[in-house]
Amino acid sequence: MNPLRLDPTRTTRLRAQLNSAMMARFNQFKKELQVLLLKGNELGLKEPEHRTLTETQWMRRLGINAQWASPSEKHVEELRSWLKFKTGQLFLKQEDQDSTKTWLGSYINQVYSRGLKRAWDDMKRPTGPIGLPKEAGQAYQKGQIAEFMRQSFGGPVPVERVNILATRAFNDLAGVTDQMSASIVRTLIDGMASGLNPNTVGVELNKVVDGYKNRGTAIARTEMIRGFNEGALDGLENLGATSVGVMVEWSTSGLGVTKLGNPSPCPKCAPLANLVLTVEEARGLLPRHVNCLCSLVPANVGEKTDKQIRDATRIRAAIAASARGDTRWLGRKKKIASKRPK
Repeated sequence: MNPLRLDPTRTTRLRAQLNSAMMARFNQFKKELQVLLLKGNELGLKEPEHRTLTETQWMRRLGINAQWASPSEKHVEELRSWLKFKTGQLFLKQEDQDSTKTWLGSYINQVYSRGLKRAWDDMKRPTGPIGLPKEAGQAYQKGQIAEFMRQSFGGPVPVERVNILATRAFNDLAGVTDQMSASIVRTLIDGMASGLNPNTVGVELNKVVDGYKNRGTAIARTEMIRGFNEGALDGLENLGATSVGVMVEWSTSGLGVTKLGNPSPCPKCAPLANLVLTVEEARGLLPRHVNCLCSLVPANVGEKTDKQIRDATRIRAAIAASARGDTRWLGRKKKIASKRPK
């Protein structure tokens, strides 16, 4: 199978690096949470002799009122303060207002640059003036690419675009860590009120963190694809492209298969295959869903056109088919001009 049908964005390695970095931070958080609550005795959750606590001992140590079964506010506030500090330290540390300088923003910056470079490659620029030897032509092309990248990154629009993309990813991750902290507090309170021993509560807390770890990595991967496609659109626009096509991924989602069992696009992506849109119409269309790998590519560069969808009526119908049952996708509200580019 053509590798581009597996990952049209060609960002597999960079996304894997981000995934590893994200998982490492969640695993470190989980480890330090266990040390805090079950080993370090910071919040007084265990007897000094590390005996299993009975329900009465839990309530006495944590200041739980036996009648109302409500935990000590002091301990809960201590935990909330620690959670805010630790999530900030591991996930949300930011030296200044520039979100691209966060650990997550640096990946968005890289993948946006990949999108710009992909735009150049897909437009099939010449290697150099006629008559240049192969090596000289390659050197000339590298110089062209370097100049294109320098000019593309030099203007205020790309800088602002990358910052907005990084801020979006940063805020989404902050939302995940806030929800995770609230779930940790709730799980701990429920465990204390139910008289569960600390080890049992520790297992439940691990499950909570693992659940949010999956959400965090999914958000990061999805925002990487958004950054790539916005970079590709900016690059194509800078190169004078008037229309772009949609290349969907065919085997990564696992949500759709053919009658023979072969992988096919997921139901949300499939209707978008081979649409030909203006650059403005394509903005914000991808990623279509969490973990989407669909890519925007230039149209009218010698590709096969027999399966392309170019007229406005069919484009609107394709977007409506993709959006069916999904009211959260803003792409469903895209305005498609009746007058189409050639």
